[in-house]
Amino acid sequence: MHANELGFASLELLQLRLRQPPPTWFSTNTAEVVLRHSPLPGDRRLRVHSQDLTHSVDAEVDAADVRLLRRVLDAKENAVSWPAEVEGTTAFVHTHLFEGAAMPDEPVPIGVGDTVIDRICDIEGVPKLSFREARDWLTKTFTLPATGGSDRIRFVLSSSPSEYGTTVHRGFSLLGQRWAADVAWRDDRYQVVRLLEVSHRRNAKPKLGHARLRFVDASTQAESSESLRAALTGLLEDGRSYIQLWHAYDQLEREVRIAEAEELGLARYDTWKPNADGSWSFSLVRGSESERFMRSLRRMETESIEIEAAEDGPPELAGGGSAGRTVRGTVCRPWPSGWTVNLAPPKRSDHRRGDPPLSGVLFLALTGSRISQERRATARERIWSGTAEMPYLARLIEGLDLPPTTPRSLSPYARVLKRVIRESFGGGTPTESQEEALKIALRTPDIVVVQGPPGTGKTQFITALLRCLDAVGESARGFNRTLVTSFQHDAVDNVVRKARNKGLPPARIDSDEKKVRQSARLLRDDIAGRVAQQTEMLPEVERLRQLSELQSLVESYDQAPTTPGDLEELLDRAQRLAGGALDAQLKQRLTKVRTQAAVRNKSAATLLAARHRAAVRAARSLRTSLGAFADDGPDRALHALPELEEAGQLDEDEHTLLLTASERIAPADPRFLEALAALQLRILRRLGTDDTSVPAVPARDPDAQALLHDILEATQNAVQSGAEGISGVLATYLDDLSSDLALIQGTLQSYNSVLASTVQQADSRAMHLVVEAPVPVFGSVVVDEAARANPLDLMIPLSCAKDRIILVGDHKQLPHVLEQKLERELERTGKVADTALLRTSLFQRWFDMFQGKAAQERRITLDEQFRMHPTLGAFVSRVFYEPESTLRSHDSTRALTHGFDAYRGKVAGWIDVPNDGSETKHKHSFMRPREARRVVQELKALAEEDVERKMSFGIISFYKSQVAEIQKALLAAQLLVPHDDEDEIRPVPSMQWTDEKRPRPRLKVGTIDAFQGMEFDVVLLSVTRSGIPDDAIDDPLGKRRYGHLTSDQRMCVAMSRQRRLLIAIGDAEMASRASAPVDPADRGRSLVEGLVAFRELCEGPDGTGIRH
Repeated sequence: MHANELGFASLELLQLRLRQPPPTWFSTNTAEVVLRHSPLPGDRRLRVHSQDLTHSVDAEVDAADVRLLRRVLDAKENAVSWPAEVEGTTAFVHTHLFEGAAMPDEPVPIGVGDTVIDRICDIEGVPKLSFREARDWLTKTFTLPATGGSDRIRFVLSSSPSEYGTTVHRGFSLLGQRWAADVAWRDDRYQVVRLLEVSHRRNAKPKLGHARLRFVDASTQAESSESLRAALTGLLEDGRSYIQLWHAYDQLEREVRIAEAEELGLARYDTWKPNADGSWSFSLVRGSESERFMRSLRRMETESIEIEAAEDGPPELAGGGSAGRTVRGTVCRPWPSGWTVNLAPPKRSDHRRGDPPLSGVLFLALTGSRISQERRATARERIWSGTAEMPYLARLIEGLDLPPTTPRSLSPYARVLKRVIRESFGGGTPTESQEEALKIALRTPDIVVVQGPPGTGKTQFITALLRCLDAVGESARGFNRTLVTSFQHDAVDNVVRKARNKGLPPARIDSDEKKVRQSARLLRDDIAGRVAQQTEMLPEVERLRQLSELQSLVESYDQAPTTPGDLEELLDRAQRLAGGALDAQLKQRLTKVRTQAAVRNKSAATLLAARHRAAVRAARSLRTSLGAFADDGPDRALHALPELEEAGQLDEDEHTLLLTASERIAPADPRFLEALAALQLRILRRLGTDDTSVPAVPARDPDAQALLHDILEATQNAVQSGAEGISGVLATYLDDLSSDLALIQGTLQSYNSVLASTVQQADSRAMHLVVEAPVPVFGSVVVDEAARANPLDLMIPLSCAKDRIILVGDHKQLPHVLEQKLERELERTGKVADTALLRTSLFQRWFDMFQGKAAQERRITLDEQFRMHPTLGAFVSRVFYEPESTLRSHDSTRALTHGFDAYRGKVAGWIDVPNDGSETKHKHSFMRPREARRVVQELKALAEEDVERKMSFGIISFYKSQVAEIQKALLAAQLLVPHDDEDEIRPVPSMQWTDEKRPRPRLKVGTIDAFQGMEFDVVLLSVTRSGIPDDAIDDPLGKRRYGHLTSDQRMCVAMSRQRRLLIAIGDAEMASRASAPVDPADRGRSLVEGLVAFRELCEGPDGTGIRH
C-alpha cells in the first residue's frame, strides 16, 4: 500500500517552500516522505527525508502553519506524509496523523487459512493462488514499508492487540484502501478470519501499528503437511501405501512396454506409399536390423499391434534419439511378408496426424504410453506432496485420519434447489435416495461416493447435479467450471448425449476433433429439432431448405468436378430439388446433358457400377496368405462366391476352386493358396482394376455447369416469389447452424460451465487450451463409471478438483482392468506388501472407508431401479447386493412385460445345450459353436415374432471367441451382413433400429465389457463354458471349469441389462447347485451364485423351466 492510498485518520495539508530545487525522489505523489526537525534554528524550519532516510532537502512553512507543523513533528512515526503537488520550490504535502497502537517487541505472526485464500481468489477473479501469492496480496493491501531501515512494517488497524502475550488476546482489523481483514486469536495465535469491504469498518478508530508482523501459512496444506509427511513415510516404509503401490504398478507397466519395444527393435524404411484402402505401405531397408524386426513382429500374439513411424527412434530404445513428430498405425492383416509392413492409421479425425516422414524408422508405439504416464506422474506427485487443489487428498486416498471439515450450508438455496430438482426429473419427484444424494453432493466438503446399481438413474442424477451446481452459483465463473469425466470415451459420450444444463450439453474436450464436435452437433440438432417443431405449419421452409441444398450442390460442382457417372446422379438430384421451378426449355436441356453423361459413363472402363464395385470388393477380400487364410479365409470365400457369380466372373473351374476354399477345414497348403491368389488376380484384371490401377480423372462439363447455374437461378426466382416473413429467417438460421459447426463448438467451450473428457484428457493440451491455464482447476469434478477407472488415471482429474469430487459408479459391477502378469511380478519382487489392494478400485476403497459418521457426508447408494421388471430387479438385488443394500423396484417397472408365446407371463428362461465336448479353447478364450447356433436360432424366432419391431435384443457372452462364433452364425442366418470390404459387420436393416418414435438399436452382440450402461428388452446370455467336474484336477475355486463365470461383478452386469426377459443358453448342468463349487468364505453360497440362482429362478413360478 502506498502512503497516498490511506483513507483513515485526519488528513492535514502543509505548504512548504523548499530551499533548493526539488530532487527527483520528491516529485511524485506516490513517494512517501518523512518530516523531521531541522538542525537549523527556527520554528518554521524542517528537513524533508526520503522514506529510507538516505536523502533530504531543507524547507520551511508559513507562520500560519507553525502549530500544524509542530503537531506533525511531535507525531513522529505515527505520521505518514507524501507530496501531493510540486510547483518550482513550492510543495504541498499531505500528512495522515494517527494514534499509535501498542505493539509487542516480539514478532507477530498472523495465520492465513484456506478460506481467506479462496476469498482473495474471488476478489482477484483467479482460479487459484499459492500461499506466497496470497501473502504478497495481503502485504501489498494492508502494510506500508518500514522507514529508515527499520525491521518493523507499518499498518493501520482498528484497535490494539494490547494484551498480546497475556492470557487474553483481543482481535483487531487491518484496514486498507478498499478491504479490511478481521484478525482473531484462535488456536494460540492470531489468524485472519475474514476479508470484507473496508466500508464495514469506517466507524473504527484507526491506529498506526509498527511491528515485526508477518503473514504465515495456516492453510490445511500447511497445517497437515508435517503429520501427513510423517504418516505417508510410515506407510511407504511398511509397503502399505495405496498411492505408492500404484506407482510401483505404473513403473512396472512402463518397463514391460519398453522391454517389448526393445525385443521388437527398430526397422529403418527408405520409402512409403499410400494404399488404395487408406493404409500405409513401408519398404524396409534390407539388413539384419529389419530382418530381426520382421521376425519379432510375426511372433507377437497380440491381435492389434500399434507401430509408430518417425524420423528417428524414441529415447527409450538403444540407438534412438528424440523421435520428434511420430505417426502411428496398426499392423494390417495378413501379417507382413518380405520387406514390407502395412499400417492402418487410426480411424479418427485427427487433423494433426499428417503423413509419415518420407524415410525413417518403425518401432513399437511408445509415445501414447509415455504421455499417459507423464500425466499420471504429475497428478500423483501433486497429491503425494499436498499441492493438489485439495491439499489433504492424499489423506483421503490413504485412509488416514481426516481433518475436521464442515459441510456446506444449503439453507440460502433451499427454495431454488427444490424447483431445480423437480425440473431435472421432468416435473416428477426423484426417489428419496436420488434427492438425498444430490443434497450430500452439494453439501460435501470434499468427496462423495454415489453407488448406482443397475437402472437406478446414475446419468439422471448427474444431470440434476449439474443443474443444482449452477443454481447455487458454483459454475458461474469460468475458472469454477465443472468437469464430467470417465475412464473411456463411450461413458463420456453417454453423459454428453443425456446431460443438459441450461439446455446445453457438456462441451466435449479431446484431441480428436470428431469427438470435440459431438457436443456441438448435439446442440445443433436440439435447436434444429425445436425450430422444426415450430415451423411444421410453414411448408415454404422446406422449399427454402431445398434451395439451400441446391446451392451447395452447384457450388460443389464448381469447386470439384465429377466423373460422368456421378454427374448423372448430381443432375437427377438437382431436378428433384428444383421441383416445379423448371420450364420446358430447362427440362429439355437437362435431358440432353444427362444423356450425354450416361453415354460417357458407359464407355468409361474405370467407372464401376454398383454390382461391379461389389465384385471388386469381394475379390479383394479373398485371403491368399497362410496366416490370413487360417483366420477367416473360408468365410471370406463363402461371402465372395455369390457376388462374383452374380457379376459373371467365374467359369466352372474357378467356381469349384472358390467353393473348395469356402468349405476347407484343414490348414491350406501353399499350392492351394497360390492357385487362389492367381484366381484373385485374374478376376481383378477382368474387372478392369488391380492394386495399382488409377481411376479416371474427373472433368468439368461446361454445358452441365451452365445448366446447373440456370436451374439454381430459376429455383431462386420461384422460391423468392413465394417465401416471406419468419419462414425465410428460420430457414437461413437453420442453414447457418448446419454450416458453422466450428462456431457452435467454440461457443460451447468458451461459455459452457460444464466440460466433459476422459480422465486422461483432463490434464491434456486440449484441456489447457480451453481453460487457458497450464494446470486445469475445476470447482467440481464428477466421475461417471468411477469403479472401472484405473486409480492411476483417476488421480489426474481428482488432483484438479478444488471444491468437491463426486464419484458415481458401482463396485458390484465391472472392475478396472489389471495386467495379471504385472500383478504377479510385483508379488515376486516383493515391491509391495499386499497386491490384493490392486484389485480394489479407489471407488470401492472410499465406499468401504466412508462408513459410520463419515457416511452421512461422503457416501450413499441409489436404491430404486427403473430398468427391469420387478421380479428381475428383486433377483439382482438378492444375488448381488444384499445384505449390504436392498434394491427396490419403482412402480413403473410393473409395465415391463412382453408378448412372446414361449415365455408368456414369464421373465426368465434357460435353454439347455448339454455338454458334448464341443467347448474349445482359443488362445485365452473359449467358444461353443453349437451353443452359438442355438443362440441365433432363438433370436431369429423372437425377432420374427416381434412383427412390430418394438423390442430390442442384446446377445452377451463372457468370451470374445464365442462372440465371434455367434457373429458367424448370425451371418449364416442373414441377421448380420458384412460392411463393404472391411472387417466389419452390421445388422441387416430390419435388425438395426426399433420402429418407435425414438428408435433404439435393435440388436447388439458383444462381451460383457461392451454392455455396461446399456439396456435391452430381451437379453440372451451365452454361458459358453461346459465341462464335467474332474476330481483329478486341483480346482477348488472352479477357475478351470468356470473361468469368468466365477466373477460376481461380471455376472451382475450380464444379468442386469434386460428390461423384460432374460434367457440363458448353455449347459444347464453347469448351474446345478449340487455340482457347482461352494464359496469357501460363505458356505451357503456357490462360487457361481449368479448362474445357480438364475437356474433356480427359471425353475420357479417366474421362469419357463429348462427347455431344449
